[in-house]
Amino acid sequence: MNAQAREQKQAPAGSAAALAESRAALAATVLFSAATNLLLLTGPIFVMQVYDRVLGSHSTETLVMLGLLAAACFAVMVALDVARGYILARIGARLRALQEPRVLGAPGQGAPEAASDLEALQRAFSLPAAGALMDLPWVPVFLIPLFVFHPLLGGLALAGGALLIAIAASNRASTCGPWPRRRQMPRPRRGWPSAWPRRGKRWSHSGCAPPR
Repeated sequence: MNAQAREQKQAPAGSAAALAESRAALAATVLFSAATNLLLLTGPIFVMQVYDRVLGSHSTETLVMLGLLAAACFAVMVALDVARGYILARIGARLRALQEPRVLGAPGQGAPEAASDLEALQRAFSLPAAGALMDLPWVPVFLIPLFVFHPLLGGLALAGGALLIAIAASNRASTCGPWPRRRQMPRPRRGWPSAWPRRGKRWSHSGCAPPR
């Protein structure tokens, strides 16, 4: 009883310590998200500058310089987005590595379920949904000016976002739908320790949890 009580007290501490060790990396991803969302304004600003400076003066040099500047901003935006995804993936891998010895060694928990939970934790940081959640607070920053310019523009932006969400939900449902039926099928018990890691890797990039 005393050993189990100590393990229950150490579990939250271990999770908090793992997150605390990744605090600097999480702060870097927040800064990268802010810079990426601000660089999304490159396109509208480029179009405004073309209408203001190029069409009136017919200056080819100005157009070339504006194009090079916009291309550089887009390149930086892509680089920051790739770096953010890499950092989030490393955070997920580090959290899994820190939690794996304690979770797999805990009594009363099956090894397949524990391995699946750890893989889901790592996958949550590796999927693009993690970056999308970090971009979510910036949605009002772009929607409010659209509604200020014209309510129709804001409504069109909301409709486009709802359509993208519906497409993503439909894609996930079509991809992950057959798995509940597979869970009802009997699974052979012999040889599952060696087969489980291969099955986990097979579904690691699909965005869905592996069948149990």
